[in-house]
Amino acid sequence: MKLIVGGGAGFIGGALSRELASLGMEVLAIDDLKSGVSPLLAQKRLAFEKADLSQPKLLKRYVDPKLPFVYIHVAGQSDPDVSAEQPEKDLERTILPILRLTESLSDLPIEAVVFVSTGEVLSGGSQEPKDESTPANPENPYGSAHLLAERYLQYRLGAQGVPFSIVRLPPVYGPGMRQSAEGGFIARASRFILDGYPYWSMRLKNNGLKYRDYLYIDDAVRAITSILTEKVRGVVHISGYEAGTEREVFTQLRLLSGRDVPLEYEGGTAPVGRARVLSTNRPDSEWDWMAEVSLLEGLKKTLEYFMSHSK
Repeated sequence: MKLIVGGGAGFIGGALSRELASLGMEVLAIDDLKSGVSPLLAQKRLAFEKADLSQPKLLKRYVDPKLPFVYIHVAGQSDPDVSAEQPEKDLERTILPILRLTESLSDLPIEAVVFVSTGEVLSGGSQEPKDESTPANPENPYGSAHLLAERYLQYRLGAQGVPFSIVRLPPVYGPGMRQSAEGGFIARASRFILDGYPYWSMRLKNNGLKYRDYLYIDDAVRAITSILTEKVRGVVHISGYEAGTEREVFTQLRLLSGRDVPLEYEGGTAPVGRARVLSTNRPDSEWDWMAEVSLLEGLKKTLEYFMSHSK
């Protein structure tokens, strides 16, 4: 199977590209390298091109018109704080690349599209899990931009008859992650515990009550790979192994590190502080997948990674 991975050198995209190549698939990873780099080591069946996905007709440069391929889009503006402060970045990095992709559909031998999106397209509220039937109602610019990309992709691919999968993920974390990303709280907290102790206290916004399910990077890659190979179509929710508040996550990291880092809380009523947990309503007969790495195990591996990469 020929695959092109847009954003293939990012945290999720890089791990996914390496995994797909290891399974014997021909992978071309495309990335502009503006948002950090996931090490793409020399690997059989894995090629890399540095390019800007917002350029018109970009994919035509790398595609043989006689050889069908599947396109996986893991690119996009990944920091919710940037979405709020610099909305033009959402246009440039999240929406425009999707527009460019759909402009080229009639010229490309494309078999299917897998678009990796976010659970932030849904509203917050109760801790009740939200499945694919939950109406999308984003409460922040980050979720709004991704929902616009989803809707545009659904419209254009549907009109062209191109099969697609829209994969909504919770915050993804693990070794190799950056601090400026949707799941970056765990990275920031890990670095703070290792580098800030005993000089500063950790300050949590919204009283540390932001509640999410968290997905370890290996589980995220397995889920996307399964959706790709089993051709699971439509909107698909990936749920993490378990959920918790940022206060609870930080407490676990603190216990694992053995460092009694003091906590401070910053109040607030921003919607981002509400609960949002993903679930799927797909029957096991259609798609049977579950996360395997517990939050405690994943946090331990992540902390070990940051310890080994400490300044």
